[in-house]
Amino acid sequence: MHLIDHEGFEFVRDHVTPALGCDTALKVIFGSGHNTEWRNARKALLSYFNELDSKTKGLLTPHPVIRR
Repeated sequence: MHLIDHEGFEFVRDHVTPALGCDTALKVIFGSGHNTEWRNARKALLSYFNELDSKTKGLLTPHPVIRR
């Protein structure tokens, strides 16, 4: 989320897409490749973050701020 906020969604999407086989969550979120829409990816990333946060009982940094 921090990287998207600073570098832009398209930058992150274009760098994540070639490596989708490395991470199941990212494969689900960015599986449409260059057709992945920011709104859908944002919703999925926030959901994934919230799931990880609940499973780790608050060990993650505070909820990410997304400005786009």
